[in-house]
Amino acid sequence: MNQQLLSMINNYNEKGDFSGEVSLHVLELCERSLEVVFPIEYREFLQKFGSGGICGVNVLGIENESYFSVEEATIKFRELGLPHSYVVIENVDDLYIV
Repeated sequence: MNQQLLSMINNYNEKGDFSGEVSLHVLELCERSLEVVFPIEYREFLQKFGSGGICGVNVLGIENESYFSVEEATIKFRELGLPHSYVVIENVDDLYIV
């Protein structure tokens, strides 16, 4: 994971900012569901933090074994025409980051 990002998370992280660690098994379930392989840095983020954010930036991810916000948002936008190879990782009101 990007060391600058990790340092920032460690400096500003408060209890409840992130859902928590995710097992490789659960991460792979989410990838299979979306039929993608996440980029390595996003995989590292998911395994260490699950989902959540700091300083006004909230990254969609994997909250627990049965709910994946990245899956929910991606499926919603695929139905609206998002190319299958993309996943939605951030919801900024009317703007989504893919």
